[in-house]
Amino acid sequence: MKKIAAFVIALIAAGGAQAQFKLPKALIAAHLVYAGPVSSDFSNEYKFGIGGELEGGVGLGKTMLLANIGYTSYEPHSNISKLNATTFKIGLRQYLIAGLFLNVNAGNATLKYSGTDGSTSKFVVEGGAGIKLLGFEVLANYGGFTTPTKVPSGNYFAGAFIVKAGFAIKI
Repeated sequence: MKKIAAFVIALIAAGGAQAQFKLPKALIAAHLVYAGPVSSDFSNEYKFGIGGELEGGVGLGKTMLLANIGYTSYEPHSNISKLNATTFKIGLRQYLIAGLFLNVNAGNATLKYSGTDGSTSKFVVEGGAGIKLLGFEVLANYGGFTTPTKVPSGNYFAGAFIVKAGFAIKI
């Protein structure tokens, strides 16, 4: 009986030493955003976009589920109205090695031209990679949305190369 009790205690002790409970990690980030139009129609009508973004997320291990809200204003080349995009996206971030990560986001963009009353909602998607060092991170993404039909070229996919830089706290 003593041998069985000692065996059970040894199993519990060995199992307890192997089992580790991991708390979920949390991320809070704020980025400045620069968007350079690259699709032909979009780059013919807009020079660049400037904005900002707030992001939060939770995850276990190297994968995080994220949600972000952002605003980007696109500066036109000519007499076209400025295009303002307010976005809400959810996505995933997968950490690789040494602070490198891949990310993908999708959600809704509320698009509004300056000087107009109406706005429209469009699907927005982006993906890319980034690096996080000592609380500072830089991301390089490609993303876009379908434009409203008000622009001279009609309705098209507005693709942009997006650079984000800011601070991120991972707890």
